[in-house]
Amino acid sequence: MPTLNSWKLLAGLVLLVVIQQAAAQRRRILLKPMDPMVNCTVGRTLTGVQLVSSDKSVEKFKGYDVDLLVYILQNMGWDPNSWYVECVSEDDMYKIIKNNQAFMGFGGVAITSQKMEENYDFSLPTFVSGLKLAMRSNTDADQWSFFLSFDTMLWLMILLTTILTGLFTWCFEGVGKKSTGQRLKNLKEMIWQSFSSLFYTSEIRLQKFSARLVFLCFWFMVLVLTATYTADLTTKLASRNPKTSWSTMDAAISQKARIGTLTKYRDMVLRYNLTLADRTYDWNEIDKIREDFHAGKIDGIALDIPTIDKLFATHPCTTFVIQEQLANFNYGFIYNYLTFDKALQKTIDYNIYLFKESPDFQIFSKKWINVYPFDDSCQRPVSRLELENLAGLWIILAGAIFFGVMLEVADYIFQSRLNKLKNKEIIYDEQRQSIQEILDSYLMVDDYIHIPSRDLHQRLEDDIKNRVDAIENMIKDKFSAVESRVLEKVKNLSATRQQSGNSDQNSAPSN
Repeated sequence: MPTLNSWKLLAGLVLLVVIQQAAAQRRRILLKPMDPMVNCTVGRTLTGVQLVSSDKSVEKFKGYDVDLLVYILQNMGWDPNSWYVECVSEDDMYKIIKNNQAFMGFGGVAITSQKMEENYDFSLPTFVSGLKLAMRSNTDADQWSFFLSFDTMLWLMILLTTILTGLFTWCFEGVGKKSTGQRLKNLKEMIWQSFSSLFYTSEIRLQKFSARLVFLCFWFMVLVLTATYTADLTTKLASRNPKTSWSTMDAAISQKARIGTLTKYRDMVLRYNLTLADRTYDWNEIDKIREDFHAGKIDGIALDIPTIDKLFATHPCTTFVIQEQLANFNYGFIYNYLTFDKALQKTIDYNIYLFKESPDFQIFSKKWINVYPFDDSCQRPVSRLELENLAGLWIILAGAIFFGVMLEVADYIFQSRLNKLKNKEIIYDEQRQSIQEILDSYLMVDDYIHIPSRDLHQRLEDDIKNRVDAIENMIKDKFSAVESRVLEKVKNLSATRQQSGNSDQNSAPSN
């Protein structure tokens, strides 16, 4: 006779079998994370009741495809207790469905012929997708906004034309009969005349008809450029339109923009000769690729259309979407072709068709893809100009003042050194003149004294003075000697005459 413990064991076995059968009857639905279609954590499972409940304490799976799944199953009248959802990786989803261990899968699953050849089947397209490029951009609201009206090449052409106009006018006005210094001065004046004409401040009165004709055409060009510049500048300053260096696919290719993409899309990107970033990203690195994109580590990203559209919707001022697509494909639910109930598949397809015709299609798109932007400053009209729009004008003025001060300082230093050289030259000339006067005073010294350089002039001057003193002493000595000799001769002559006079007196009485 069965004991109480035996009955308990039997009841436990029956309950276990019932639970297993109930679990086996609940359909397993797989989803893979891909923002904005599905946001979930891999390995986590939710029952149908948890997914559709309004209990905020339970962290639910979210996304476009999650709302679509609930919409279709509720329309089909399925009890939430009869199914559950599980978040898995993309590779695991394909393996589980191929082994017939799940009812179906979804979450941005692309409908491809390759998967169909591998005995996978798909529902009607739930979303028209593809592969698109988004490039980094910014807005026109910066301190150099007033330069953006003209292209760089046009600015350079205006500069060259202004210089050439001044040069030709200088030639036509005649320079042949003037000195070189005057010609250079006239050239500077004509160049200044050309540049001042850009701002309607011309002052020089031209004499030749040929020069007037050139300037007449130049003034007409300035008039047209000014009107065009003013109109375009007004439009740009009144709005903040995003700008980018890669507005087309060809620009991204030619400028070798660094494109980040998922590993599975690598071949599609290379097919268009685009330059890949230093690395490709795994299927679960969507957030990482967007982070690198906003940080400027990559120039653009190639991702699924709903991901790109959401990126542009949330960051319209820093994202530019290139309209050319790299690939076209659709999303849908994925089944095992060999085991899935075809009648049930038709029912699901019919409800997908009803969904696309209902207002919920637009509601889901607006909720998950075309969301409200985080930063829409570039889309708001400009009611008044801000300093950042025209700060470049003050930067240019400050640069001009700084450059002018540097020129004045350089000129002051140059003039100071030039004046010092002139003063030294004057002192040297005075000393040389004094020495020359000495040389002119003593011609005998001029024959053998030579001044080799300015550095020796002081020593030579002292030497000359010493020599002059020696010559003067020598002359004095010679004059003294001559004077002594003359005096001695005079004395001797006087004595001789006196003796001869005395002898004559003695001989006279005897006669």
